[in-house]
Amino acid sequence: MKHFIRAGVAGLALLAAAPAFALDMRISGNTISLSGSINNGDEATFREHLDSPAGKNVRIVRLNSGGGWIFPAGEIGRLVRKRGLSTYFDVSGSKCASACILIFGGGVNRHYVNGQGIQDGIVDPRQSRGLGFHEAWNPISRHSNKYAPQATGEIIGYYYEFGISAAAKLITQAPPNKLYQISGPTALSLGIATSLARP
Repeated sequence: MKHFIRAGVAGLALLAAAPAFALDMRISGNTISLSGSINNGDEATFREHLDSPAGKNVRIVRLNSGGGWIFPAGEIGRLVRKRGLSTYFDVSGSKCASACILIFGGGVNRHYVNGQGIQDGIVDPRQSRGLGFHEAWNPISRHSNKYAPQATGEIIGYYYEFGISAAAKLITQAPPNKLYQISGPTALSLGIATSLARP
């Protein structure tokens, strides 16, 4: 899956090349599962889910997303942190790359499961399985690879806000059209994940 940046009313934002459908959100017991591309407005829907009667029991946010817009992902991450929720990503059946890292990083506890066999390094986004990072892309950028420094800076700002500053170096390891994926043990050693076990 190709990831890119697009200029919008709210500034530059990260967008995955998936169809522009709302992020699917489902509550089951103490877990809300988020799946799909992250789009503008998803932050408000996420808040509504948490404020619903079923949402009062939510303690875990399970992730399966290849990315999306920066702003809603960051705002969801902030709400996750404000509500004291944990985030959960399981390599065996999910992906978490690009803007999804902003939601993952919002977790008070961040569980990265089954990532021990992932090889750290640059991969094609379609082959990524681990947590995946890359520089932001903008179609009007003057850089030959459409690198978007302002949007990349916005993402790094969220990393610092969520206390996962080591991710700032990882985002610069892959150009906009690739992903730098990391294993569970690497994520744990860098403080990006807090556990390799299921919540």
